[in-house]
Amino acid sequence: MIAQTAREVTAGASTPYERAVALQRWFRTDGGFTYSTGVKSGSEADYLAQFLEDRIGYCEQFAGAMAVMARTVGIPSRVVVGFTQGAQVDEETWRVTVRDAHAWPELWFDGVGWVRFEPTPRVQSTLQSPDYAAELDAQVPSDPRVPRGIDDAPVAGSEAQGSTPWWGSMRRVLALGIALAALIGLGWLVLPMVLRRLRRLRRLHATEYADLVEGAWAEIGDTAVDFGQSWPTASTPRQAGDRLSRGMPEPVREALQRVRRELEQVRYGRPGILEEWLSAQETSVLDERKEAVRADVHVVIREISHRVRWQTRIAAYCWPSSERRRQRSSMRFMNPGPAGRGASGASSASASDEERPVKAE
Repeated sequence: MIAQTAREVTAGASTPYERAVALQRWFRTDGGFTYSTGVKSGSEADYLAQFLEDRIGYCEQFAGAMAVMARTVGIPSRVVVGFTQGAQVDEETWRVTVRDAHAWPELWFDGVGWVRFEPTPRVQSTLQSPDYAAELDAQVPSDPRVPRGIDDAPVAGSEAQGSTPWWGSMRRVLALGIALAALIGLGWLVLPMVLRRLRRLRRLHATEYADLVEGAWAEIGDTAVDFGQSWPTASTPRQAGDRLSRGMPEPVREALQRVRRELEQVRYGRPGILEEWLSAQETSVLDERKEAVRADVHVVIREISHRVRWQTRIAAYCWPSSERRRQRSSMRFMNPGPAGRGASGASSASASDEERPVKAE
């Protein structure tokens, strides 16, 4: 049936190009075809035969039918799926949307190559036949109500002018809300890790020597807490250091003791002696002493991390206990109550250990 119809349509044509134009004219004007997306789709030969019998369909069926019929009369063909040029917004802008999706056949001519044809019987600003067959457009009435895309059903009113249905807007709002909630949740999970890293950088890169030493000791304590080690906030530096150093190799113990001695000099030395010493030192000497403190801190931190399993190390890095303890202490301070007053001793020491160090030993 398909081959016989193709021969009948192209009976008066003597060249491949004339046969191609005859097929295009038959689909667009002479054959009585109607464009509609409300038909059954398919790719088998039965669907194509049904399409040629009913003579109603959409662009994919028109393109496929012309391509098959062209092959039956000796013209190589293929079907291309893409977009039309869209609608012109201004002199330099064209708007191409999913409604401009389209399918068309291309036929091969020796010495020329692949040539596009337009069998779909629609004439709009976004769908026109090629220039070499443009005279056919004048014979087809324009119907602006016909949708431009492959799968769009005929619409009217505001939707025909390109507005978005209300359910499409709601889907976008819902998707945006889900994405925003996911970002907030992710931010809440990584916040303690980020704050912990920033706090370490601030402590170990303090410009004042006293601030550096206090920060170094606080960093050792928070690291011990993160990795599940004992670090009593109410103890003196010497008591806390002795408890933490149990079982450590001698070089690590010495590094911890050096940091502790520096802290004791800063905290308990004669008033003004530290300022006098600092003013008498050259910048290079002071920088070397700062680097020595940082190096000792890194030695101690490395040993603390190596004393636990890898699961504990990952948990300490991603969800540090010291930061969570600091947040809980801040919440108790902001919301005092019976429970908060009952635990005030531990929470106050935890929250202000860096600002109010223990003076007695």
